[in-house]
Amino acid sequence: MVGALVTWEKIKVILNLDDDQQETIEFLISSASFQAEKLADRILAAQDIDITIDGTGAREYLLPSYPVNNTEMIRVNDNELQPNEYSVKNNGIIRFKNYRPSGYDAISYKGNIGYETIPEDLQQAVIEIVSANIRRFTTSGGLVGIKSMTANGAVTTQYELDIPLTARSTFLKYAREPNI
Repeated sequence: MVGALVTWEKIKVILNLDDDQQETIEFLISSASFQAEKLADRILAAQDIDITIDGTGAREYLLPSYPVNNTEMIRVNDNELQPNEYSVKNNGIIRFKNYRPSGYDAISYKGNIGYETIPEDLQQAVIEIVSANIRRFTTSGGLVGIKSMTANGAVTTQYELDIPLTARSTFLKYAREPNI
């Protein structure tokens, strides 16, 4: 699974699941990993990217994510640069030494970004979401929303969130800007 923040094998052991649940759980892992990246607004699991960036005449540009694991190629206006003509910091910043790219799609970048080893708190947050979804699908048929209940004649309302708060706060922690 591309972009998965935790493996089936790890979730299987932690949640004591059976092999016949693998396809469903992998779907839930993929969904939770996607939610994490949406909330963090960046790529979290390492993957190859091939992107273009508009040039503004600046010397530095920010990649859509970090950490940067490797840079395969950088082009400015169709001229492939040599590694001594730029630097790419681990926090996703490209710095050009003698160039100030400008124009639409002026910079082409090919490389690998994201965590090669997923931090344990991200793995735990995904496991929490998968566990919550398993409970939700087995007890309420997958419904998310507001539940109204009565207790001793009084109406109480409970809110059921799509993502557990602890998982949400973990994902938002990864949305911080890199240290520049």
